[in-house]
Amino acid sequence: MPRRYYITTPIYYVNSVPHIGTALTTLAADVNARYRRMLGEDTHFLTGTDENATKVAEAAEAAGKEPQAFVDEISEEFRRIWAGLGIRYDDFIRTTEERHIRVVGEVWKRLLDAGHIYPGEYKGWYDVTTETLYSESELVDGKSPDGNDVRAVSEPGYYFRLSAFADRLLEHIEANPEFIIPETRKNEVVAFIKQGLRDVYITRENKGWGIPVPGDESRVVYVWFDALINYISAIGWPDGDWESYWPAAAQWMGKDILVRFHATIWPAMLMGLGLPLPKTLIGHGWVLMGDRKISKSLGNVVRPLELAEELAERAGCSGELAVDAVRWHMARTLPFENDTSFSQDEFDGRYNSELVNVISNGVHRVISMTHSFCDGVVPGASPDEDAIAKCLEVRDAYFDAMNRFRIEQATERALEVGRLLNAYIDAQKPWDLKKSGDSERLHRVIRTMLWKVRFLEGCLAPIAPTLASRMADLLNVP
Repeated sequence: MPRRYYITTPIYYVNSVPHIGTALTTLAADVNARYRRMLGEDTHFLTGTDENATKVAEAAEAAGKEPQAFVDEISEEFRRIWAGLGIRYDDFIRTTEERHIRVVGEVWKRLLDAGHIYPGEYKGWYDVTTETLYSESELVDGKSPDGNDVRAVSEPGYYFRLSAFADRLLEHIEANPEFIIPETRKNEVVAFIKQGLRDVYITRENKGWGIPVPGDESRVVYVWFDALINYISAIGWPDGDWESYWPAAAQWMGKDILVRFHATIWPAMLMGLGLPLPKTLIGHGWVLMGDRKISKSLGNVVRPLELAEELAERAGCSGELAVDAVRWHMARTLPFENDTSFSQDEFDGRYNSELVNVISNGVHRVISMTHSFCDGVVPGASPDEDAIAKCLEVRDAYFDAMNRFRIEQATERALEVGRLLNAYIDAQKPWDLKKSGDSERLHRVIRTMLWKVRFLEGCLAPIAPTLASRMADLLNVP
């Protein structure tokens, strides 16, 4: 059965609409997916919404709405914003869908039958903001390690035997260097596992919202345990052709949900089910506002579509190109290893100095001169081999960066092509060649410039698809 290139984002809480930090992960996965499609691979890109959390039900109550009506509304808003940002996902899963609920039940039964789930009493603390359970020893000055308020929890329920998988997890990480990236994040995961894994409490009291535990409707499945299963419920496990998707090639997420959840609990669940682990987990850094993480709970969010609308109004560009400017900025500054701070001045500066002055200006110069000097017809001359060779060196670096999920480096390489284009124009001076009547050299130079524009269009296609599409239209190519 042909293997698909399966890419996922985490599914997002629907307690509020997306911001630029949420959009960063989705944009990274979208660029990754567009690049793989450009290579001709059968690519499947999944995103979605996580709707069974305690804080979602509380947000619905605060809004004066029933939980289902509330999550329907917010989930649709996620779809609207992703469409506005040009996110081309293949599937959008919601954890309130029957296809997901059914698979959660099957996972539960199989893990229970295998002895990986067992009943027990839980006494500890619950961070509603991050939907994370903590022991007393993990609290910092009475708060969660993230600085959030916690609630005392004491109740009967069920545990997942996470401690039994510690050695196997470490062995897998050691044997598969590409499993967790970047390296700094892998080191954090290894340290977390080596300090000792405890079995994790995976249920909550059923208060009318969540997926009931099979055979015990007094409990609901803990939201993180439920949510992680979306990656296989979306592809129809255990039925159909799920094996053509799994294991996932790339699972994107922010660093805050990598160590405890995606790199520890999730692979242990898969091991318990006898399923292979994802090829690569990518835990990127945070977008900060000043020195604080951009977060709905902190109220310091930047809305991506509003950012694009404001740019379009200020710069006088189309809304679609303004969206590409947002995509470009996020890709260009993607915090792979370290965090990055969002700055309106830096955003505006990149738009003007990079997208306008380097890329758009260079393309406009080439198209204008082709019409003026060659009547809009592509010359039959061969392009300059040296100029092509320089671009091919950049191409290799671009491919290497994309293959290593270093989208910010690939974006820099695309910009480098734009700089090479402008430098070539300035060095060759086609206007002087026209004046001197050197048609042979002029046609060779114009052909080289057009080749570079086409090459630049290809580099930009995964990152700034509208801009790339308009460049292709100017070249009259598909």
